[in-house]
Amino acid sequence: VKHKSGFLIPGIVYNNHLGVGVKVPYYFALSPTYDLTVTGSGYTKQGFLGEAEWRQRFNNGEYTLKIAGINQQDPDAFIDTDTLD
Repeated sequence: VKHKSGFLIPGIVYNNHLGVGVKVPYYFALSPTYDLTVTGSGYTKQGFLGEAEWRQRFNNGEYTLKIAGINQQDPDAFIDTDTLD
């Protein structure tokens, strides 16, 4: 199967802390043994979330590296006030 770079199917997601969001992933077919997916998401409560997933295969195994970062509009939304003294 030959891999091709391009946009993947976008998705609509919901999370109590983030709100409603739209995810738009892009797949980079870099080589037969490694690839990268980069996803941009916009959320109603917390702003923009960027994610990347690198996958690489070897003759004797494989690994996946994931990274994400968010530009929070309301960082206090993630504080659990029930556990604070």
